[in-house]
Amino acid sequence: MLKQDKLIRNLIIIISILIILYLAGNMEYIYIPLLRILTIIISPIIFASFFYYLFRPFVRLFDKKNVSRRVSVIIVLVGFVAILSLISYFGGSMISEEFSSFVENLSEQLQLLHERAENLVSSDSWLGSYSLDDIVDRLIGALESGFFRIGEFTSGWYSNIADFVTIIILIPIILFFLLKDDTYFYETALNWVPEKRKERVAGVLSQIDEVLSIYFTSQLIVAFIYGVVTYIGYLIIGLPSALSLAIIAMVLSVIPLVGPILAAIPALLIALTYGLQMVIKLFIVIAVSQLIDGNLAKPNVMGTRLHIHPMIVITAVIFGISMFGFVGAFFAIPVYGVARIVLKNILDNKREATN
Repeated sequence: MLKQDKLIRNLIIIISILIILYLAGNMEYIYIPLLRILTIIISPIIFASFFYYLFRPFVRLFDKKNVSRRVSVIIVLVGFVAILSLISYFGGSMISEEFSSFVENLSEQLQLLHERAENLVSSDSWLGSYSLDDIVDRLIGALESGFFRIGEFTSGWYSNIADFVTIIILIPIILFFLLKDDTYFYETALNWVPEKRKERVAGVLSQIDEVLSIYFTSQLIVAFIYGVVTYIGYLIIGLPSALSLAIIAMVLSVIPLVGPILAAIPALLIALTYGLQMVIKLFIVIAVSQLIDGNLAKPNVMGTRLHIHPMIVITAVIFGISMFGFVGAFFAIPVYGVARIVLKNILDNKREATN
């Protein structure tokens, strides 16, 4: 009888939630402004948290030197801005010229590739009633449609310039207070928890902190290593625009599994115009980079502490892209890791209460 009552109660809760979601979906005048407000609040917190885990080791290094937390945070943030300024001053023009050359080179190589394909395939061949232009137009249309949808999810967050500026301003402010008062926030959160649950909640928070710290810091280190290895490989095989292609590979490699595949596309398009030999060399470079990344960089930097199956990674990344674009793809894994920890502890707690 008790089990039936519990089942009925759960069904009522689920149905109520579905009804609320349905009604909310038909109240755009309510949820669109609410979503905008939540975006302005949540987005800077998410990005500030990301930078928090990057800068926290340096702040704690100053803590060991008995430097005031406020002073150490200011030193770390000013140092970061100074490094960015130096990179921009000394290497900004070179990187800009490299990317301009890359865009021009890619456009020329694509045109050359199209001309070669036109010579190879005629409209009255096995393509039937379709000409090569028709097929190319269809492929380009499909790609544009896909990237447009991804762009909608990403840029839709910041369709208003004022919102974007607000978020950019809030990120360093929130980051400063996270670095300065992280212990205070942790202790305040625990004070809201009943005494008998404090130990369990403290353990959950510690696990979440460890997962986020491991993921964010190690993912950037691994991406940098991958970019350097890829750049060296592109230089060895003589692939044009090696620096631009390596930077693209480094940036996209922060997206698990999907990123390196996307990064290889522009390199492959350029390599195709230089013949089969260059394509084979490119695949060798990509294979070597992946071997170093998967067998040396990730095991030594990230370790096996996250314990996430590749199929779950793929699913989470695809869901993240479909919901929030490339930003969602990057944050999909840590969100899954946090959700898994919370759910596991809830189930463990229920199991203990039952026993």
